[in-house]
Amino acid sequence: MPRSEGITEDLIRIRLFFISYVPLWVMLAFRATPPGRWHWDGRTSAVALFVLLAVWGFVDAIRLINGSRKIGSRRLVFGEISDQGGNAAGYLATYLLPFIGLVPADWGDWAAYGAYFAVAGIVFIRTDLTFVNPTLYLLRYRVVSGNAYVPEGRSLLPGSPFVVICRDPAVLTSTVEATSVGGGYVVKSAPKGGRGSRQAEA
Repeated sequence: MPRSEGITEDLIRIRLFFISYVPLWVMLAFRATPPGRWHWDGRTSAVALFVLLAVWGFVDAIRLINGSRKIGSRRLVFGEISDQGGNAAGYLATYLLPFIGLVPADWGDWAAYGAYFAVAGIVFIRTDLTFVNPTLYLLRYRVVSGNAYVPEGRSLLPGSPFVVICRDPAVLTSTVEATSVGGGYVVKSAPKGGRGSRQAEA
């Protein structure tokens, strides 16, 4: 894979990493909520930060999906689909560590949290955990990997395999309308009358 294509794929994986942690940001915001009356201190700052991250990630998930409607698409067929939904349990284990420690109160706690999420991000974009995304699951989308082919002649698209965001991976082996987004694809429509016909407007 050319260096530029590898960088673009890393960018969409990083974006998916932040999107996938939206439920965790919400949980951490509730966990950091100060008891009793609210006043501005370390716990309140933590709540504000986690709420901001949750809103940002959720809005970016919506933008990633809805933004594809405003961009030109192309007809593609995907093959050799890899769905890593079976790794969901292993991925959810990455949610546990922040709950074991204390709510961040000083710079040392924040540094520890930052180091944890930096390592989690590197592991996420370098492994198949990219394809486990709780936030997109909540929006009824899946993230899979697959080779992209041009329907005419079934020629393999350079850069395959790609990260593919879709509602139903089963429709990808038929001709679909897909939009290129940062080194991956968002499937916009499926064949009418097929199993994924309800996906007509992603």
